[in-house]
Amino acid sequence: MKHLTSLERSILQLKIMSRLQDVFSEFENDIQITPEYILETLVKFMQEVTGDNKVELPYVYVSLEKYSKNTEIPLDTCRAMVADGRIITRPKKRAKDRIEVNMIAMLKDAVVNS
Repeated sequence: MKHLTSLERSILQLKIMSRLQDVFSEFENDIQITPEYILETLVKFMQEVTGDNKVELPYVYVSLEKYSKNTEIPLDTCRAMVADGRIITRPKKRAKDRIEVNMIAMLKDAVVNS
């Protein structure tokens, strides 16, 4: 990689920003371009460029209540999503067992459907 002076880096960054503005403005009629959307897009781009596509799951299974809290999806909606199969759960051994979301299966589903 070429070692750039501070001025050269700034000029290059301005050129990149100009091109990005052109790219995002090309799609502004198709999608609402928000700062959050731009940030999410740039993060995905950086993951692709750097090869840093790691996803960390702190837990393999989480209770439906915790899943609801973490995703900010209302608990009743989560229950409906379990019923229609959009949330994948660990099979219950007993009727009174808590519903546990299978995070590995959810990740696999997200990869397949993305």
